[in-house]
Amino acid sequence: MQTMSEKEQRCYVYIQLPATFEWVPCASLQVKEVDSGAFLGTFTYGRRYLGRKNISGAILPECFFRDKPASPL
Repeated sequence: MQTMSEKEQRCYVYIQLPATFEWVPCASLQVKEVDSGAFLGTFTYGRRYLGRKNISGAILPECFFRDKPASPL
């Protein structure tokens, strides 16, 4: 039997705020194995990040799974 930590992984996404050198956490990405070789990912923005006045764009979850860079919004 596998433990939860063996089947699920989470990372935190940081972003540099516009016109600053400040990096802040903006989201988390949780990935879990749902079948042998199949994975399910959940990208969740943080409430504090979404409440900021100085955010200008969004990170699209699809950006993590592309073969080439995504165009900016």
